[in-house]
Amino acid sequence: MTLSTKKQHNAFTTHEVEILRKRWPTMMPMEELLALLPRHTRNSLTGYANKVLKLRRPTSRATPGSRRPKPAWDKLHALLKDNPMTQQEIATAMGFSRSRASEILAAQVGEVYISFWRPHEDGRYYEAVWSLGHLPNARMPTYIKRYVGEIRRTDPFASLIRQVAA
Repeated sequence: MTLSTKKQHNAFTTHEVEILRKRWPTMMPMEELLALLPRHTRNSLTGYANKVLKLRRPTSRATPGSRRPKPAWDKLHALLKDNPMTQQEIATAMGFSRSRASEILAAQVGEVYISFWRPHEDGRYYEAVWSLGHLPNARMPTYIKRYVGEIRRTDPFASLIRQVAA
């Protein structure tokens, strides 16, 4: 018997559903789950667990002490041990995009913090400088917040009209 009313090609049995309910929310490797449920594929297990059973699988980020290797975090940890860096400096040093550096920093919320804010090289905006540790983030100075707010409130059409009129 399945929980879904939609006809499935290879429907889950009650026993398979019980196994999936018990094992999916754990850190059990996918290969072991596939060995326990040999009639189903990786995509089949993922889809059924997420959509039908509404279960979520923990990630290595969410599980402290996970044995899963994190090479990017290890490299970032070594970089930040010596000196604090901005996201752009981290991305350049590690050889990938700024957005990837942001993802790694966001995944390690308890391990890194914003130590201070400094102006960017061109002086148009301020960047957070990241350090290792368990301290609270440095607050963005109010003059920076005000400047950012003024930029956001600027109407792009009004500025274009002013440029054309000049």
